[in-house]
Formats: sequence, C-alpha cells, structure tokens
Amino acid sequence: MKKYHLADVCTLLECCCAFIILGMAWYHTKPEYALCVFFVGQIFDAVDGPLARRYHYPDDGKYRWWRRYASEIDQLSDLLLGTVTCVYVAACISRAIGTAALVGAFVIGLSIQTLAYDFPPLRLNWLKTKPRLGNCIVLIRRWLYVALIVFAVGLLLWSTAWPLAAKITVTVIFCAIGLLLFVCKLNRLTEVKTKL
Repeated sequence: MKKYHLADVCTLLECCCAFIILGMAWYHTKPEYALCVFFVGQIFDAVDGPLARRYHYPDDGKYRWWRRYASEIDQLSDLLLGTVTCVYVAACISRAIGTAALVGAFVIGLSIQTLAYDFPPLRLNWLKTKPRLGNCIVLIRRWLYVALIVFAVGLLLWSTAWPLAAKITVTVIFCAIGLLLFVCKLNRLTEVKTKL
C-alpha cells in the first residue's frame, strides 16, 4: 500500500468503528467493548489528518474524487462516530443523556455550519464574509468536539462493570493520552488553517 493511502484507510476504519458501535447499540453490548471501539475510532480520527497532510497524492493526472472532498468526508466520518456513540449511550446507558447529547450536538453543529460556511438556505459563509467571527465559530466547534469526546469516554468508562481501581487506572491512562494529543494538536484549537 502506498503511504498516501494511509489517511484514506484511517478515515475508512473510523467509519467502520462507527458502524460497529451502531451494531453494539442494537445488541446492547457492554460499555467495555463500546469504549474500546470508540477509543480506536478516535485514534484513527487523530491520525488521518496529519497523515493526509504529510503524504500527498502524486501529481499524476488521475482523478480521485475522495481526495477532492477529503475535508467533507473527514467531517462526516467524525460526525458519524459521534452520532452513533450518542445512539449507543441512549440505547444502552441512559436514554436521557444520549438523547440530550445527540440533540445538543445536532443543534450546535447545524448552527455553526450555517453561520461559518456556505450552507443553504442562509449561505452566510462568515469564514469569507466575516473571517474573524467565522474563525472564532470554527474554533468554538472544535473545543466543543473535544469536550464531547472527553464526556463520551468518561461516560463509557464509568458505565463499565470494571472494579473501581481499574476505572481509575484507565482514567489516568486516558488523561495522559488525551493530554499528549491536546498538546500535539493545540494548534487545531487555536488556528483554523494549520499544518498539523
């Protein structure tokens, strides 16, 4: 496999993780398994962007539609993983929390999409017409996305049947990994267009 396919494979595997979690919601699988699959999906999400920016497709004249829409596909794969995780929470942990997270994420996502981008019917596109405000809105969405990931991991983790010591240990490990990713990707939370 060529290195420039790595980002596409990671995005595809993130989508596979989402469909696995959806199946887990259908069959009411234990949170331990959903947590592992969600975590793996987030790893794929964390590395697909940097891989795409590091290993570019060759300029060989071949048309690759998925590379033309890479940004949109990446956003949709993130949305898919988050949505099915909320569905899992609603089906297997707490209907109220899962539904509230799903509705809240939908309202916030739709609002930001409508304001920041050329999105029908309003087509405000503040990233072009009001760049400072548009950039601020995109960064707010990224911070909320990070908060949702932390919430989902914490909820899944503390819903497991693991002993308290195991939950605390895994929480410390996840916090260390999360802090490392946070430091590595801090520019994604402070700049709209970044190299990483």
